[in-house]
Amino acid sequence: MSFEFRCGVGLGEFVMGRVRGGSEVIVVSPWLSPEVARELVELSKRARVTVITTNDAENRSHVRALDELYSIETIQDEEKRRKARILKITGLVMLFLLGPVLLALGINLSAAGITTGTAVSAAGTMLIMMGGLICIVGVVLLVIGSGLANSAVREVYVPRVSELVVLDKSATKLHAKLVVLPSEGLVGIGSANLTSSGLQSNAECWVWLSNPETVEAAMNFVDWLLKQSRQDLSSMAMPETAENELANLARA
Repeated sequence: MSFEFRCGVGLGEFVMGRVRGGSEVIVVSPWLSPEVARELVELSKRARVTVITTNDAENRSHVRALDELYSIETIQDEEKRRKARILKITGLVMLFLLGPVLLALGINLSAAGITTGTAVSAAGTMLIMMGGLICIVGVVLLVIGSGLANSAVREVYVPRVSELVVLDKSATKLHAKLVVLPSEGLVGIGSANLTSSGLQSNAECWVWLSNPETVEAAMNFVDWLLKQSRQDLSSMAMPETAENELANLARA
């Protein structure tokens, strides 16, 4: 087994230099910084990059890093939109055309029935009831159509790296800091999170190992992580960033 081991402050180039050269990169880190996240996004344009991290929303820098790792895209369900249009058009016709016409006819017949007879008056009453019912159905169809139209548009969280896995921090208890470069047969492991402080200002240790058995063991660990409880990004309740808080204070 060959290895390269370093301890000290400022291990960023020692760690990220190898990462930048990988054709396939798997990063496991409980916390990330926005700077590292942006670098991984850029790297994913020419390499396959998998990022496994946590949903720790208490770490503001990590929250901003997650924001860098995915984008929010709006997707429209055309079939739902088509059905919504049909429902709303039908509702409008019933509410503003068919219903009022029957109501008007019913009122006229009822008025005529006062002088001509009970049968005409009864027919008028029936038309009034039908017209009112059709108007009510028209309103219901408009409400259903509007709801369907709203549900036809949804936000989808799209990773900016090849694969983004956000694990439930409380369920997984992830604390490992690991980088696997399968194509290069390298595994990096150490104390440093892939954050600006971990790679630049903290006193950390990191080792790169080149050994098939080590790569296999690391990949087995990655496979195990991929089976753990994941956090749906769309349901994450992120706290406001410091910038947003300052903006809110300024508006107050």
